[in-house]
Amino acid sequence: MPFTSHTVSLPTGPVTYWTAGEGRPLLHLHAAGGIDISRPLEVLAETRQVFLPIFPGFDGTPYHEALPQSMEALADLTAAFHDALIGAPCDVMSSSYGGWVSLWLAVKYPGKVEQLVLGCPAGFQIDGSGFPDMANIIRLMFAHPEKIRPSAKTPAQREASFKARPHYQKGFVAEDLIPRLGEIQARALILVGTLDHTLPKEGMQLLKSRLPHAHLHYLYDAAHVIESDQPERFLKLVSSFLDRGDAYIVNFGAEAAAAS
Repeated sequence: MPFTSHTVSLPTGPVTYWTAGEGRPLLHLHAAGGIDISRPLEVLAETRQVFLPIFPGFDGTPYHEALPQSMEALADLTAAFHDALIGAPCDVMSSSYGGWVSLWLAVKYPGKVEQLVLGCPAGFQIDGSGFPDMANIIRLMFAHPEKIRPSAKTPAQREASFKARPHYQKGFVAEDLIPRLGEIQARALILVGTLDHTLPKEGMQLLKSRLPHAHLHYLYDAAHVIESDQPERFLKLVSSFLDRGDAYIVNFGAEAAAAS
């Protein structure tokens, strides 16, 4: 079943979203590049109803004047989206920038979040590193650029997304969020590529140590966009985790993923 685009009216303004599938809801929060309907998301939509809201300003969508310029405010917006379209507690999956938002969502609205999948979550660049220079973004984000799927996005939409990132994100460390991570009771799976040079390992270890119920896995031969670099390994871990919770850990043999 293909993903289709819709719009929902929220208290601060309209939000465009993509959805596909039927069944148990899965809310996915996108990276700084905007919506990317990856192969793993397509497969997950075969057994779940997947929702992909677009944060205002990303992919060329309009900003909401009434929405404060913060990552916490994006979590409030996501909570309003959840109330409008999902209603019941659901699993939340995220990529990079969206991981920062999903953690705020779990802190402020614990009754909406059952399990968290955090793919290379942003906000923990505690070594002082920043956002990759656009000239080097492909090299730093992808270990296998040959696997990048064709996109229908226009250059203007892509440029709008990267300009929208600093509209909400102030700095590269979630300083207000980190002290509150211990409040999150949702089970979390943190996934990071072994070739990801945009996220310091110290930051990921800090995140794991602060979350009461977290698993951290490194996917071999993947950089920042792990859903593109290693879609099969990514999907196997995520599907097992979403279906089985803490019992997801199995011996994947040659399909390597290292736990930490």
